[in-house]
Amino acid sequence: MTWTRSPTVHDFYNSPYPPYNAPAYMYVVAILFETLLYGIYIALFFVCVHILLRNRRTVQPPLLVLATLMFTIATTDIGVTYAYLLHYLLRGEVTPFKYLYPKFMLYITNSTLGDTLMIYRCYVIWGHNKCIIILPCVSYSLRPFVVTYSH
Repeated sequence: MTWTRSPTVHDFYNSPYPPYNAPAYMYVVAILFETLLYGIYIALFFVCVHILLRNRRTVQPPLLVLATLMFTIATTDIGVTYAYLLHYLLRGEVTPFKYLYPKFMLYITNSTLGDTLMIYRCYVIWGHNKCIIILPCVSYSLRPFVVTYSH
């Protein structure tokens, strides 16, 4: 097959060569981008831990625990991603959507921890003023209903 123009996504769908089918190609690109972002996150995590542990007088255990837990979940997520890559894509299959549920749960858990961390930081920065976190807590508590009833 010779190209007279630049290939498009539709050309990958119709390609006679199995490695270039569009769903697998797009999934691999997504995995590479996720890996790039995870690499940046590794650097940021170690900078965060260094800063939190550097000043011994103001070590904040909740921040350190949440940062470590979020990093662990992100590491688990990238591990699950590569397990799917090795199991499905190298056999020429596309990952069935139902098997992506663990990744979705890891994402939701990490997002929940991040939101909790943000509310906690607002509470601390504003001098432990509970009025400042009422709106974020209300919107945070309504999130399951919005997500559940929007589908």
